[in-house]
Amino acid sequence: MHRETLDTLSGRATPEQWAKYIVSSTVIKMMREGTTPMAEKLRHRAYINDRCPGRATFCDRSRLKIGRQSLPNRLDFFRNIKFDWTRRENLSTDKLRTELKKTFITKTT
Repeated sequence: MHRETLDTLSGRATPEQWAKYIVSSTVIKMMREGTTPMAEKLRHRAYINDRCPGRATFCDRSRLKIGRQSLPNRLDFFRNIKFDWTRRENLSTDKLRTELKKTFITKTT
């Protein structure tokens, strides 16, 4: 059987959906609890609008093609996240996992 057929029958995530889920989970955890230089760079790059105070977006600020490969420049899909994730007190790890799966892992039939 082809991979697409197996994905449809079993309801598992496609590689693209899984990549977005894992990267967004890692970035959110790094921004909320991390003290590494990458976490500081992500916090500096995050843009939080007053209309959506619990959500942050990231803009691609690369000027060259090689700059596009940097992690902060590859986070355009954060616009799809519609729940408040920047506040620590109202989001546990389990809640984060379920909300991200609802956002990125959709069953395609």
